[in-house]
Amino acid sequence: MIKKISVSDLQPGMHIHSIVDVVSSDPLLRGNRLVHSSSEVRHIQSHGVKELFIDTDKGDDTRSGPSFAEISATLQDQIRELAGGDAVAKEAPPPQTETELHRIGAEIEEASQLVHEASLMVGEIMKDARMGRNIDARPISEPIRQMKEMIERSPDAMIALALLRKSDDETLRHSLNVGILLMLFTRSLGMNSTVVEQAGTAGFLHDIGKIRIPDSLLNKKGKLNPGELSVIRQHVKHALQLLDGTPGLTPLMTTIIKQHHERIDGSGYPHGLSGSNIHKLGQMVGIVDVYDAITSKRSYRGPIESHIALREIMRWAGTLFTQSLCEQFIRCIGIYPVGSLLELRNGTFALVIQNNRSALLHPVIKTIKTPAGNTADDTPGQMIDLNMFRDQPGYSIVNHRFVHDINIDILEEMPSGTLLSTP
Repeated sequence: MIKKISVSDLQPGMHIHSIVDVVSSDPLLRGNRLVHSSSEVRHIQSHGVKELFIDTDKGDDTRSGPSFAEISATLQDQIRELAGGDAVAKEAPPPQTETELHRIGAEIEEASQLVHEASLMVGEIMKDARMGRNIDARPISEPIRQMKEMIERSPDAMIALALLRKSDDETLRHSLNVGILLMLFTRSLGMNSTVVEQAGTAGFLHDIGKIRIPDSLLNKKGKLNPGELSVIRQHVKHALQLLDGTPGLTPLMTTIIKQHHERIDGSGYPHGLSGSNIHKLGQMVGIVDVYDAITSKRSYRGPIESHIALREIMRWAGTLFTQSLCEQFIRCIGIYPVGSLLELRNGTFALVIQNNRSALLHPVIKTIKTPAGNTADDTPGQMIDLNMFRDQPGYSIVNHRFVHDINIDILEEMPSGTLLSTP
């Protein structure tokens, strides 16, 4: 059994499965090994380790510490509680008609064009930076303003694009996603339009410093050694240097870019800021940055599913990020974001096309036919409001799958067909 323990409970004879939030080439700070002596324990404790996982099947047990399964279950319960909380119920009610649902499809199409225009502009900015030319952030202000207006009309359309966007350039794709998600996050907290737009610009530009990092490091498979990690971490400094004096860049944008890797426990970089020394938007971009990074496919690893990523965000709540911001981000994104591929208990496969803001665990879905066929009675192309079927066991969600696992164009599958809203 894998159990999480405090480093103060570590004893000789225990088998370390992994160490939490530590990257090091030190052989004593690596996982998958047996602790042989008290001096090894002291060495681990002296290097800032706070928590670690042990494998009780390969070494001694401890009476303290929950198992990995218990931690996952607890975090999932917290997320489910958020999904049904009073704060969610205050959101706008979901659309109830086919016409309204079909409009979401049109809005996704419109939003896709806006993001495409922004991607061309951000791509040009990155190209200018690579070529040593002066950077100007002002041209992206208009598509960002239009995206802000789209977010106000249809946040789900923008969430879908952020989660489904494809690009061969990982840095560009990630930058666009962070900008979109940060605009959604700020809007969900009721921040004014100026702040929402500045957050979007900062998100688009936050990783521009990576153009000065060798691709061999950015795409390296496996763990980075301390020297390589130090080089990667220089991208924040590089970004600030590249953007110094850039027309259209405000002090708030600079703060967001500067702080996107800072953490409230002081473990972040480049300055090791902690607590209230980190701007609220510095924390928010950190949450968004991590979420998009772990849910995206990279050259060196595959993506993780959104609901598992949200569990990770909750695991870091109170240590790396403020608890309330983590909770609000989950409410903003939704437990099953638009574009998610779900499997129902009756065997139906379906795409999430709308979140019920008062019932995040019961979205509006559209059934699809997978390459392997569909064993359920539901007709492919049918839209179903799961909130109206919450008492029907066959319509409970049993699995959350990757859209990349099936050969369909998600954007083409967005709302069309008939709405089934009663059992």
